[in-house]
Parts: sequence; C-alpha cells; structure tokens
Amino acid sequence: TVCQREMVKILTKATITEEELLPDFRSRMLLAIKELPIMNGTEDSPNTMIGVALVDASIGQVGFGEFVDDERRSRLETLLARYRPQEVLVEQDESRSELLS
Repeated sequence: TVCQREMVKILTKATITEEELLPDFRSRMLLAIKELPIMNGTEDSPNTMIGVALVDASIGQVGFGEFVDDERRSRLETLLARYRPQEVLVEQDESRSELLS
C-alpha cells in the first residue's frame, strides 16, 4: 500500500510557536538583512545601507530598521551580538559574500 504524504509545515529554530515544542522560554529571533551600497562614503572607506527585520514568532513581535554601516560592518556586528538571533536570512549575492564573514 502506498501512503500519500504532503508537507504541511516547516519548522525552524526561529519559527516554532507551539509551546510543547519550545524547550525553554528564550527568544526565538529571526533576523533578515538587506545590504545596499551607498555613495556617500569615500573610496577608501565605502559605506553600506543595512536594512533589517527582526521577528520573534513565539511572542508575535516584529521590528524593522535601517542604518549606515562601515566596511567592517561594526553596527551589524553589534546588532547580532545584542539580539543573538536563532536564524539569519541574507539575500544570496556572490558579490556581497563578505556580509557575514
């Protein structure tokens, strides 16, 4: 007998909302990042506009923001250290592979 199956849900660390599946009460933050080069930096020190969306599906919290960052991504690094997201989504772009390196 063949059993028909279909996918009904995708669960990841940052998208679990069912209390019985949550091992503890820590935040389940998901961070999405969009990077755009901007022209107001110098050639020696180019700047980048960073757009972010933070989502904690377990408590229904959403936040958005944008900021100008330096070539070392120091403000982005600070944001990652502060919120410690369970997952990070970044647009796949070979020319910007240094974003999270």
